[in-house]
Amino acid sequence: MRKTVKNVATVIIAVALMLIIAAISPQIILPTGSLVAPLAGIIGISALLTLGIPLAILIIVIGLVIMYLQGTANDEVFVTILVTLIVVAWLRNRQSSPVSHQQLILFGIVAGILTFVLMELSLLVAGWFFDGQWSTGLAFVRLGLSSSVLAALLYGILVAPITIAWRKLNQIIS
Repeated sequence: MRKTVKNVATVIIAVALMLIIAAISPQIILPTGSLVAPLAGIIGISALLTLGIPLAILIIVIGLVIMYLQGTANDEVFVTILVTLIVVAWLRNRQSSPVSHQQLILFGIVAGILTFVLMELSLLVAGWFFDGQWSTGLAFVRLGLSSSVLAALLYGILVAPITIAWRKLNQIIS
């Protein structure tokens, strides 16, 4: 019973943090709408590395659905965060030992690079769908470059410290 209450409290805290981060994430105004930098995924990735895959998937799905209903996430953010979570979960599942600090930094860098690539690809496709020309897609990529770089750097920098904070929080709760 105590573990269930701990898990519920952790999920509520993580989803609340995701919603707060999503509300303050930078947005890029495009002709097709706006693109929100998927910074809320940092909480999900760090929860994955601390709490395990099932709880991380629950946190991400609940957070993304609420963000989507609030309008702070769009399809590109949804896909970017989910694919990043799946790749990091796959990489984490290949290890049998607990994750060290160096590996946390590596996971952050991998998540950052993957987020950058996925955001830029989604902008390229959105621009191409806008009028069917690749030049428009490249213009969209240029418009979103600053936000993509910012998101990638923040993933690389913040995944490790937030994961360590989750570990400390779990020690305090249990």
